[in-house]
Amino acid sequence: MKHLTSPAGRGPHHDPDKEIFWRETLLAFGAADQTVRQFCKARGLTEPCFYAWRRTIAERDQKASSARSSRPAFVELCAQKPTSPTSDAPLEIVAGQRRILIRPGCDRELLREVFAALTSASSVALEA
Repeated sequence: MKHLTSPAGRGPHHDPDKEIFWRETLLAFGAADQTVRQFCKARGLTEPCFYAWRRTIAERDQKASSARSSRPAFVELCAQKPTSPTSDAPLEIVAGQRRILIRPGCDRELLREVFAALTSASSVALEA
């Protein structure tokens, strides 16, 4: 089997359109009540190609999962004293590129929801 190399000459060529097609095909197979042979015949696919892509997708997902699990599970936050000692000064939380200003009297439940949304958005951004 001949392997194409990427334009940079490093490793096999990665065609995102093919990967999308095969990911959708594998999802359809999971929902179908057919054997691999029946599924491939109905869609004009070869069984060796089906098995090769199923293995390739599983390997890529495993590599992505390993990369995600090696990242730290927390972000260090450092509190700073406000520059002015007034009670109306907001509390500022800085986490990477994100800034949150919390004014006195804010709704604590709303703050919890915002924080939960930001932390889940951070994990999604790390996965991408």
